[in-house]
Amino acid sequence: QVFGVLFESPPRRPPPVVIKVAMTAEAALAKLCSSAGPKADEVLTLLGKVLGNIVDHPHEHKFRRLNTGSAKLQSGLLCHAGAPEFLKVAGFVSAGDGHIELPQNAGTALIDARSAVIRRTEVLQRKRQADQMSQGVSRVASGYKAAVEGGAHGAGQAEIKAIGQQPGGPEALELLEHILVNIRRYPDSQKYKCVNLAKPAGQKVLPAAPLMLMAGFEQTKLPSGEDCLQLTRPNPDILERLWGMVWWTTRPKFTLEPRPAAGPMA
Repeated sequence: QVFGVLFESPPRRPPPVVIKVAMTAEAALAKLCSSAGPKADEVLTLLGKVLGNIVDHPHEHKFRRLNTGSAKLQSGLLCHAGAPEFLKVAGFVSAGDGHIELPQNAGTALIDARSAVIRRTEVLQRKRQADQMSQGVSRVASGYKAAVEGGAHGAGQAEIKAIGQQPGGPEALELLEHILVNIRRYPDSQKYKCVNLAKPAGQKVLPAAPLMLMAGFEQTKLPSGEDCLQLTRPNPDILERLWGMVWWTTRPKFTLEPRPAAGPMA
């Protein structure tokens, strides 16, 4: 006791409480997709099917059990870092027999996980579409520049010559000329901007596909699954130039006969 004050050791503070926050489905899926890299699409497709089957068939026990030794599951999902964490966040637990299963009471975790998969899939699809559009715009811009700067002796001339020398090439050019004429006449009609490659006419025009790609056509698929060439971003200048070159190429060749020499009339 000094000056009437008794000094004592200060009371010990309790250790700080560390709250461990569980990883969310979004964070776990982001880690998994980052690990999968270019195969993230395959991972999302497989997860969408697995979780979708459980949601669509909640009382089917077979959809709630996954065989971790399955070659498909190993190569498509479990080989990527972050897969066990995501499945755990989704509510899966070990069954002790080489399987993992989702208990019936994991409803909220399942819905959160499936929603995360759907959102991530939509994000990747939008990114892929944006990349494809950017590539398409770049290709059209390059074709436009070549056509404008090269004129009739530039873009398309070598392709037309090569197509004309192929078997069926002249017929393909004639059909392409008809297609371009219809597009010029009916610019607002989608009917003439799509060529079904599964049909006879589509097969006939196929040798002229390089010119169609230059004109702004893109190879894609119809809702029926058939391949087609679709004019998605028409450029009037390029269409006019290519139509002019194809038109002159498909016209019959003619030569001017020399005029007879002037002489006495009979």
